[in-house]
Amino acid sequence: MAPEKPPGTPSSTLTRSSIPTRLVGTWVTFDSGNAKQMYVFSADGLYTFVGLLQQQRPSGMFSFSITAEGTAAANKSRLILQPARGMKSMRDPDSPSSNYDRPIGMSPESYEWDVSGDVLSLTDKTGLTVRYAAE
Repeated sequence: MAPEKPPGTPSSTLTRSSIPTRLVGTWVTFDSGNAKQMYVFSADGLYTFVGLLQQQRPSGMFSFSITAEGTAAANKSRLILQPARGMKSMRDPDSPSSNYDRPIGMSPESYEWDVSGDVLSLTDKTGLTVRYAAE
Protein backbone atom coordinates (compact mmCIF):
# COMPACT_ATOMS: atom_id res chain seq x y z
CA MET A 1 0.00 0.00 0.00
CA ALA A 2 1.39 3.41 -1.01
CA PRO A 3 1.99 5.98 1.73
CA GLU A 4 -0.55 8.80 1.97
CA LYS A 5 0.39 12.20 0.60
CA PRO A 6 0.72 14.95 3.18
CA PRO A 7 -2.08 17.55 3.18
CA GLY A 8 -1.59 20.21 0.52
CA THR A 9 0.46 17.94 -1.76
CA PRO A 10 -0.46 18.51 -5.43
CA SER A 11 -2.40 15.62 -6.87
CA SER A 12 -0.82 15.71 -10.33
CA THR A 13 2.27 13.84 -11.42
CA LEU A 14 4.41 16.98 -11.17
CA THR A 15 7.11 16.64 -8.60
CA ARG A 16 9.03 19.32 -6.83
CA SER A 17 12.28 19.92 -8.65
CA SER A 18 14.78 22.61 -9.32
CA ILE A 19 13.90 25.25 -11.89
CA PRO A 20 16.22 27.27 -14.14
CA THR A 21 18.26 29.84 -12.23
CA ARG A 22 17.15 32.72 -14.43
CA LEU A 23 13.51 32.09 -13.42
CA VAL A 24 14.23 32.12 -9.66
CA GLY A 25 13.22 35.32 -7.88
CA THR A 26 10.37 37.79 -7.50
CA TRP A 27 8.58 39.05 -10.62
CA VAL A 28 6.01 41.89 -10.63
CA THR A 29 3.86 43.19 -13.49
CA PHE A 30 4.84 46.51 -14.98
CA ASP A 31 2.74 49.61 -14.26
CA SER A 32 -0.67 48.11 -14.94
CA GLY A 33 -2.97 50.64 -13.31
CA ASN A 34 -5.22 49.18 -10.66
CA ALA A 35 -4.07 45.59 -11.23
CA LYS A 36 -0.87 43.96 -9.95
CA GLN A 37 0.42 40.42 -10.26
CA MET A 38 3.46 38.91 -8.59
CA TYR A 39 5.18 35.54 -8.84
CA VAL A 40 7.91 34.30 -6.52
CA PHE A 41 9.81 31.26 -7.80
CA SER A 42 12.26 29.46 -5.50
CA ALA A 43 15.16 27.30 -6.64
CA ASP A 44 13.58 24.18 -5.12
CA GLY A 45 10.55 24.37 -7.45
CA LEU A 46 8.00 26.11 -5.24
CA TYR A 47 6.06 29.16 -6.36
CA THR A 48 3.72 31.77 -4.87
CA PHE A 49 1.34 33.95 -6.89
CA VAL A 50 -0.59 37.04 -5.79
CA GLY A 51 -2.92 38.98 -8.07
CA LEU A 52 -4.82 42.07 -6.94
CA LEU A 53 -7.25 44.40 -8.69
CA GLN A 54 -8.51 47.46 -6.81
CA GLN A 55 -10.80 50.24 -7.92
CA GLN A 56 -11.93 53.22 -5.87
CA ARG A 57 -15.66 53.78 -6.19
CA PRO A 58 -17.92 56.43 -4.63
CA SER A 59 -19.25 53.72 -2.30
CA GLY A 60 -15.79 52.43 -1.29
CA MET A 61 -12.92 50.26 -2.56
CA PHE A 62 -13.73 47.34 -4.88
CA SER A 63 -11.13 44.57 -4.72
CA PHE A 64 -10.56 41.19 -6.30
CA SER A 65 -7.60 39.02 -5.32
CA ILE A 66 -6.17 35.61 -6.12
CA THR A 67 -3.42 33.84 -4.20
CA ALA A 68 -1.83 30.50 -5.02
CA GLU A 69 1.05 28.35 -3.81
CA GLY A 70 2.33 25.17 -5.36
CA THR A 71 5.05 23.57 -7.43
CA ALA A 72 6.67 24.79 -10.63
CA ALA A 73 8.34 22.68 -13.29
CA ALA A 74 10.16 24.32 -16.19
CA ASN A 75 12.13 23.25 -19.18
CA LYS A 76 13.64 25.29 -21.98
CA SER A 77 10.35 26.97 -23.00
CA ARG A 78 7.45 25.47 -21.00
CA LEU A 79 6.46 26.35 -17.42
CA ILE A 80 3.89 24.22 -15.60
CA LEU A 81 2.41 25.55 -12.35
CA GLN A 82 0.53 23.10 -10.14
CA PRO A 83 -1.35 24.89 -7.35
CA ALA A 84 -1.53 23.09 -4.01
CA ARG A 85 -3.68 25.73 -2.30
CA GLY A 86 -5.05 29.18 -2.91
CA MET A 87 -7.99 31.53 -2.58
CA LYS A 88 -9.88 34.04 -4.65
CA SER A 89 -11.75 36.85 -2.93
CA MET A 90 -14.00 39.69 -3.99
CA ARG A 91 -15.18 42.70 -2.03
CA ASP A 92 -17.74 44.93 -3.78
CA PRO A 93 -19.00 47.95 -1.84
CA ASP A 94 -21.86 48.33 -4.35
CA SER A 95 -23.05 44.76 -3.73
CA PRO A 96 -21.85 43.44 -0.35
CA SER A 97 -24.05 40.33 -0.70
CA SER A 98 -21.84 39.33 -3.68
CA ASN A 99 -18.63 39.29 -1.60
CA TYR A 100 -16.88 35.92 -1.41
CA ASP A 101 -13.80 33.95 -0.42
CA ARG A 102 -13.42 30.70 -2.39
CA PRO A 103 -10.69 28.15 -2.98
CA ILE A 104 -9.07 28.31 -6.42
CA GLY A 105 -9.14 25.43 -8.87
CA MET A 106 -6.30 22.95 -8.63
CA SER A 107 -5.75 22.35 -12.36
CA PRO A 108 -2.21 22.90 -13.61
CA GLU A 109 -1.47 26.04 -15.63
CA SER A 110 0.87 25.93 -18.62
CA TYR A 111 2.84 28.84 -20.07
CA GLU A 112 5.52 29.46 -22.64
CA TRP A 113 8.18 31.41 -20.73
CA ASP A 114 11.18 33.52 -21.53
CA VAL A 115 13.51 35.73 -19.51
CA SER A 116 15.24 38.53 -21.37
CA GLY A 117 17.38 40.71 -19.15
CA ASP A 118 15.19 41.63 -16.17
CA VAL A 119 11.88 40.81 -17.92
CA LEU A 120 9.91 37.56 -17.59
CA SER A 121 7.31 36.92 -20.28
CA LEU A 122 4.58 34.33 -19.69
CA THR A 123 2.31 33.41 -22.60
CA ASP A 124 -0.82 31.36 -21.91
CA LYS A 125 -2.55 28.90 -24.25
CA THR A 126 -4.71 31.69 -25.74
CA GLY A 127 -1.60 33.64 -26.79
CA LEU A 128 -1.94 36.33 -24.11
CA THR A 129 1.50 37.44 -22.91
CA VAL A 130 2.04 39.13 -19.53
CA ARG A 131 5.42 40.69 -18.76
CA TYR A 132 6.96 40.92 -15.30
CA ALA A 133 9.93 42.91 -14.06
CA ALA A 134 12.50 41.40 -11.71
CA GLU A 135 12.34 42.82 -8.19
